[in-house]
Amino acid sequence: MNRWIHAARNVPVDGGETTQTIVLEPSGPSRPQRGVEFPHKRIGLGRFEAPRHTSLWVLGTHGDAGEHTLSALLPGAAPAGHRWPVSADENSPTQVIVVCRSNHKGLTSARRAAIEFAAGTLPTVRVLGLVIIADLPGKQPKDLRDLATVVSGGFPESWEFPWVENYRRGDTESATPREITTIIQTISDRLSLTSPSNRKESR
Repeated sequence: MNRWIHAARNVPVDGGETTQTIVLEPSGPSRPQRGVEFPHKRIGLGRFEAPRHTSLWVLGTHGDAGEHTLSALLPGAAPAGHRWPVSADENSPTQVIVVCRSNHKGLTSARRAAIEFAAGTLPTVRVLGLVIIADLPGKQPKDLRDLATVVSGGFPESWEFPWVENYRRGDTESATPREITTIIQTISDRLSLTSPSNRKESR
């Protein structure tokens, strides 16, 4: 399967019917890649030593990326403040979901984050995937859709959030669209599978 291609899946909706939603297949790199170089850490994101009690961090790669919105939707998650949450224990890496907007600024900043991670500069960070949040309602221009496809290839998994007007007002308490609920559940499942206890059991 071509890892750059979006996969359309049938997602159940009320009444027993289904609707297609775009879910990027899990096919990108899950660990640093040999031969990838990052020019200089000064052009990368900042870092901080993460407290152990947080199970999942949401890292926005630019301002207004949606860190707080996604953190509010994901149980147990905390916003990273546009900095990499680095673990002091190499045997217990932090777990990170990267988030960006679907505009050019957001996608290119996410691409830099993917390169920074792939270069092996963050040995105590585990990136679970990328969430791309629509920056405007309606269909994205083709050049941005193409860029999103390329950028998503640098992450283990990628998901696209549609435009939700309530999120613009900071309202994450209203009814969440089924498409987003499905993505949130998928991320929660990935987090459970990669928890320290489950990793020990799988050995």
